[in-house]
Amino acid sequence: MKLLSVIRKIVLLTNPHWPFNLVNKLPYKFAILQFIQFSRQFPEIHALYLRHGMVYENWQPGLSDIDLTVVIKDEQEWDSEFHFLLAFWQKFQRIRKWLPMLTDVNILSLRQMKAWTGFTISGYEARDWQKIFGKECPREADTGFPADRFRDALNHAFVVYQWILLPLFHHPIDKGSLARLRLLRIANKIIRYGIRYQNSDQVNTLFCHDSMDDIAMIANTLYNLERYVVQFSSKNNPGTSASTDLFPPWHELDEEFSNSQITSSLQEILPFLVSIYRESGRDFVILQADLTLAELEHTVRILKHSATAGLHSQVILTMPMFKYALAYYCPDLYASLRWKRNLLWGKDSVYHLPAPSLKSFTWQLLDSMGKALNFAQSEAFFTIKGRDVNLCDDLVRAVAQLLKLRLYFDKGIVRIYKRQWHEELAKYYPVDFTNLAHIKERAQIDSLQDRMYCYKVIRNHSDMVCRLFEHVAHSTNHELFTWYSIS
Repeated sequence: MKLLSVIRKIVLLTNPHWPFNLVNKLPYKFAILQFIQFSRQFPEIHALYLRHGMVYENWQPGLSDIDLTVVIKDEQEWDSEFHFLLAFWQKFQRIRKWLPMLTDVNILSLRQMKAWTGFTISGYEARDWQKIFGKECPREADTGFPADRFRDALNHAFVVYQWILLPLFHHPIDKGSLARLRLLRIANKIIRYGIRYQNSDQVNTLFCHDSMDDIAMIANTLYNLERYVVQFSSKNNPGTSASTDLFPPWHELDEEFSNSQITSSLQEILPFLVSIYRESGRDFVILQADLTLAELEHTVRILKHSATAGLHSQVILTMPMFKYALAYYCPDLYASLRWKRNLLWGKDSVYHLPAPSLKSFTWQLLDSMGKALNFAQSEAFFTIKGRDVNLCDDLVRAVAQLLKLRLYFDKGIVRIYKRQWHEELAKYYPVDFTNLAHIKERAQIDSLQDRMYCYKVIRNHSDMVCRLFEHVAHSTNHELFTWYSIS
């Protein structure tokens, strides 16, 4: 067992007891002070903010990490900013070797702050950030409606469930009690997000506890999420479905699509299954609605140990969760499933569901803004050495996403499929659209000059989006906030 894992296990075992409940927090406070001291050497830094877990009282030494946002000044030229970021990330990697709790550091410019905090639950929670160094920064803090908060919180719960909890469940990075405690923390984080903004006590919430095994935690998370989405859907109308002209023609697949390998491997739980779809290397396993906790637990156990079924990167959803995901969380998934029709087993559930509204596709576009704005200043962009295909793809994807945001803020245009987006971008921004291929070529060359070129391009797009956002945010005629609000 690695030394870090041993230390973490000791910390977790002693956390409930005095004086360790106080002593175990001291290394975290020391790490924050060291990061502040480290940041003082860079005059480009305007402010430091502490965010997420450590802002609240229930953070837990040994499991919680230190999440920080660095805000940098605007008046720098792009090349000076590039060299500052390069030096910052190289030096930061050295101090993190002996302060491993400094795991998540984001860098935003002052010009990006309002746009970054304008959408999603992460933007809304920026109002709780604690300044630990520098001057206060203007934040949008997402001033919307209660229904919007509930949707944003549910979407964030789905993100954590799909991209953090389930991968850790299938491929744990720790062993034994440490792996279970990590799952427990994340599962309860998902459950808390589900209830935090719903302004109702009608849903009976069952939190996970430390006597549960990993399978029981996943089942319990599914049980709670299903009840949250049912409550949300009962009070909110997803809006008019997007025009059928925007989707390709399609037909219903066979009433029952069978797969002998899956059928034989999952024989015990077939009554609980509705369908299984494969999309982008992930298998979406759709379960019946209203299963009991015991039925969910049995189903999850069989799925986890069903290697012979040939399923990969399982995303387990109940039918109400699946409907919510297609209507609100990821309408792109609906479009993709409708286009590719990769049904592995069961009923063609998607065919009978209404298409998401164009408003939902707009939400998804706006919700991507924070990640797109942040990519150019990210650690990955500045520290990966050599050619990295994934980084090149991420770079092109971020630039393309910024172009889509620019198209929406500037022209009010939202599209669904990649081809439709490309047609509009080529029409309105022909030079920038043509340059996407050139950006990928330059990103694949491992040289400082090419990395600087890519940074200049994405920074210019980021600046344009931020300026357009500020313009439409102060315009009473633009449809931005009408589109974004459920109410």
